[in-house]
Amino acid sequence: MLKAIDKWLPGYLGSIVKRPRRVDEPRHLIFCVADHFEPLGRGIERGAGLSMVDRWVKTYPDRFASFRD
Repeated sequence: MLKAIDKWLPGYLGSIVKRPRRVDEPRHLIFCVADHFEPLGRGIERGAGLSMVDRWVKTYPDRFASFRD
């Protein structure tokens, strides 16, 4: 999480200062959990890795079609 902190921290701190102190509307919290996908990592052959990517691209729409924001 602290990776490249010098790039994101100044902007984040600046946004805190600019935020309104009191908000009369509902607030929304967006929470994201993500896995790190490296199809060509850990010694996987290029063809096998690209095959995994192709399979992911084809199955993703059906797997997550029911989710909407």
